[in-house]
Amino acid sequence: MTIRDLDRGVEMFRDVLDEVMEQVTAGKGEERHGHGTKLLDQPWRRLGRTHGVGFLTGQAAKKLEEAVTMKGRGFTAMQVERELLGSIAYIAFSMMMQRELDGEQADREQAEALGDFPELPVPAELISPQLVDQAAGLRRMVEEAGGQFPFATRQADYGMGARIEPPPTYMGHGLVDEELGAC
Repeated sequence: MTIRDLDRGVEMFRDVLDEVMEQVTAGKGEERHGHGTKLLDQPWRRLGRTHGVGFLTGQAAKKLEEAVTMKGRGFTAMQVERELLGSIAYIAFSMMMQRELDGEQADREQAEALGDFPELPVPAELISPQLVDQAAGLRRMVEEAGGQFPFATRQADYGMGARIEPPPTYMGHGLVDEELGAC
């Protein structure tokens, strides 16, 4: 293989990747899923987060299988290529999702190593003024304890009505009743 052949191959490869980008942003992907929506707000991402990266790789495999069977059923070469481009797009989406999930895992591991407590997204309509007051009291207690979490919730009580239970050293100091109460 000559350098010229290699350059031609790189050019052809780049052309295919450009076609994938075109399909995702303006072609079949945009027609069926985008509707002017930002790429990271489209269904592939929500479904990937809900069902895992395997959903996205499964979509890629399905599109490959469809492309192979389409050829023998009278579909045009252009229709087959659209399925193949869609498969490549789903492979790229699966890589993007895996990188996102790996990054979140790394963030969690770093937070655990540093003793940070990652914030969880909570819809605003679920936050009561009492909960805000309790969170402020909790934050003050953590800060006063030098950043160490001085108590834990029982795992069985997570969710609505969970009760924060401090260790005995905090009993009778007024911190529980006045600042925390029950979540």
